[in-house]
Amino acid sequence: MSKSILNKKKSLKGNVTKIKDKVKDKLNDTEIQLYSKKCEQFSEDLSKIFDNILANCEDAETGKFIEEQLSIQEDIDEIWLTINSQLIKPNSDTMSQHSNGENVKLPKPSFNGNIQDWLSFSDLFKASVHNNENLTGSMKL
Repeated sequence: MSKSILNKKKSLKGNVTKIKDKVKDKLNDTEIQLYSKKCEQFSEDLSKIFDNILANCEDAETGKFIEEQLSIQEDIDEIWLTINSQLIKPNSDTMSQHSNGENVKLPKPSFNGNIQDWLSFSDLFKASVHNNENLTGSMKL
């Protein structure tokens, strides 16, 4: 078996391990896309490398290489699952904030009918309700 193919296997395994450690941290959208593409590439490379290895190895070594291939594939799958769980979490956080926000009662400014108090009431209302981007249309009613 060529030393070149074994070096490719070693390089792939190292890259997968490095990415596996990186995705444990919170990722931004760009990193998620990058690591997703890398996972796809890793899976393709893994298949090509081990097809070559298994075609050229001794029968006695086949089991060892298959176990190693499965181990690396499990690491790639773990990376992919970690990335996708981070994609889902922001959506669920947003949903919980949104649903909790609808139960909040805001103190609304009241107007006493005095024309001299109108400007202060109007400014206060706009600042606390009308211009508040955290409130939905139905919450502003």
